[in-house]
Amino acid sequence: MQKLVDEFHRKGKEVDYKNRQLILGQGSSGDHVLLLTHGFVRVVRQLADGRSRWLAFRGPMNLLGEMSALAGKPRNADVAAIGACRAVKMACEDFLTLIQKGDVSHELLLWEQGLRNEAELTRFWLKDLPLDVRLARTLLYLAGNGSTTRVEGLTREVLAQAVGVTRNALRPVLKGLKEAGAVIARRESLEIKDIRALRDMAKDARRVRHCARQIE
Repeated sequence: MQKLVDEFHRKGKEVDYKNRQLILGQGSSGDHVLLLTHGFVRVVRQLADGRSRWLAFRGPMNLLGEMSALAGKPRNADVAAIGACRAVKMACEDFLTLIQKGDVSHELLLWEQGLRNEAELTRFWLKDLPLDVRLARTLLYLAGNGSTTRVEGLTREVLAQAVGVTRNALRPVLKGLKEAGAVIARRESLEIKDIRALRDMAKDARRVRHCARQIE
């Protein structure tokens, strides 16, 4: 994907986004594509009945809005910043011209396939796991598995959607992490104080013990 990244920096323009700022709006026209370079965003689809469905987190070196540009259709989800974000913005026309180049088009296809594989792995990774394990793994992902200790812009609502529960269900599990000294949770940020404890929780020792008993 390096050639694609280089072309974005050569032809695009850097744009900064504030915490919770709507970066791409569902239903809007796809007149530009973004390459996220710093920070995380959340992707949420607004349903016809008024509810919203959390789809994914996206981090650095992810493209945003490329499918709308390729299909020539309105965007199918909202993308909003989690904390401060920075991206490189490229006009849709430039993006479409760029991917007509064989090598860049091949890179994009590989990237899209990798993204689909990542989404499938994430669903499998979290599927049927206890809530505390899902929460620990999600926090580790957002913290780059320890490359940073502070995640900004992370509201309880966003975190609850990401792990597939209500805010009320999330509250006691998050409280347990706080009481164990693993995290400090504030209104819209979370600081990891004990990365080892979080990693231990993410291993899901209960499932390992269950599998061991079955083997015996």
